[in-house]
Amino acid sequence: MNAGGDSNGFKIGGFGKKVINYDPPVHTVKNCLAANNGAHGFYSNHQPGQSATWTHNTSYNNKKGNFTMVECASISNTTDIPGTREILHYNLSYKNNVLDEANLPSENNTDNYWNEDTENISADNFQSLDASQLTKDRGPDGALPDITFMKLTNNSKFNMLGCFN
Repeated sequence: MNAGGDSNGFKIGGFGKKVINYDPPVHTVKNCLAANNGAHGFYSNHQPGQSATWTHNTSYNNKKGNFTMVECASISNTTDIPGTREILHYNLSYKNNVLDEANLPSENNTDNYWNEDTENISADNFQSLDASQLTKDRGPDGALPDITFMKLTNNSKFNMLGCFN
């Protein structure tokens, strides 16, 4: 595939690191899949404050990291800090950095793959790691194709996580 833009998967928030005089919106990112991006899979993009609630997302093999939560200190201070205000629940990450630039309070960061036994995840947990399935044609009715890429196997202990649960 040819990359376009800046090669991020889901780039949420951010204001070009400029001072603003209003509270930025908080987004919801739910049931999304980011794979094989040249930069970040899920990226809070220097949001001054919380950029999103990230729930039931799956991220795979993104070059600069799967979940990157860097924030600006405030709406009047564009200094980058590890994310402290993001909310992440039931997310799944495989291959490459799992969670970067985050200093989240425990109540904001629960039931994610990285909160579980991360030593036991392997290719065997997935039905397929064949990303070419993402380029399959839509159905005649416009429906997304039925794929097995990044879907967990029935016996995976991580079945409650990610976008295909």
